[in-house]
Amino acid sequence: MESFEAFFQQTTTLRQPHAWQWALARESPKNRLIRIPTGFGKTLGVLSAWIWNRVRRQDESWPRRLVWCLPMRVLVEQTRDEAENCLKRLGILWDGDSQSRSGLVGVHLLMGGSDAGEWHLHPEHCSVLIGTQDMLLSRAMNRGYAAPRARWPMEFGLLNQDCLWVMDEVQLMDVGLATSGQLQAFRGDDANAGKALRPSFTWWMSATLQKDWLAKSRHRGRGVRFPAHRLRNRCEGSLRVRRVAAGPDATGRGGDGAVLDGADPASSQGIRAVPVGPAGNAGAGRRLAGQ
Repeated sequence: MESFEAFFQQTTTLRQPHAWQWALARESPKNRLIRIPTGFGKTLGVLSAWIWNRVRRQDESWPRRLVWCLPMRVLVEQTRDEAENCLKRLGILWDGDSQSRSGLVGVHLLMGGSDAGEWHLHPEHCSVLIGTQDMLLSRAMNRGYAAPRARWPMEFGLLNQDCLWVMDEVQLMDVGLATSGQLQAFRGDDANAGKALRPSFTWWMSATLQKDWLAKSRHRGRGVRFPAHRLRNRCEGSLRVRRVAAGPDATGRGGDGAVLDGADPASSQGIRAVPVGPAGNAGAGRRLAGQ
């Protein structure tokens, strides 16, 4: 069986994944706060985790559509290039012309002045939707900018079912950040009530992400509390938020300085952390990565 390390090398041409990238691919999908220092591969980490689980392993618990929401056009274009390069290396990029899409992944750009193609006509296939927050969030609210009115309900349904939303560079999103939290809270309500046909999750991601940025989202007239991560020392075998310390670990190798927190905007329960081994063990992140 192919290992994630070998898959990551083929997808990115890098020698091996960081500890946080490996952990992200191993975890089951859920709402997440991801704070990763600049230059540690946020884009490649998310892309490889989704492609590995949804496309390569065909894990049905992972959403079929990866929706990448960004605040600036230049970031949309950069992310599009990264996604297409990764899929080309794996030989699974849909060219937009071939009749059969079986096993292929399309990349669609939702940005003013760009043609997104007819992505809404292929809901059964995996796809990556990359766009600016105005284009994506308006469609998720059934008011799609630059879209024919007759298409609004189609895109509304597809963007609120079977989607993994990645809210990237959230420090630049202003009210778009609170809107994304509100929308995910509504999706969580539908899932809890048994109304969701397929799971949808949101990952909020930034190098400067703060725990209280989503605290003011409103949900049906009441506050929705987004649980904040806490770093606590626990005994071996317990759960805590995983933090790989910046700087060299016990082996002399540098850590990631990364924090991956679970977050459930529709729940008042605390963060669901991941097991990392003994508290205070400087090599825990390295061993978690299988290195």
